[in-house]
Amino acid sequence: NNGYEYALALLGGALAVLIEGAGKLSLDRVISR
Repeated sequence: NNGYEYALALLGGALAVLIEGAGKLSLDRVISR
């Protein structure tokens, strides 16, 4: 189903952004110490 595939891609993209954002946040904390 096309709708399921779209939802899966959207979820994957959101997850990638979340992981990247968390990585940058933790990296910034290490640098600021």
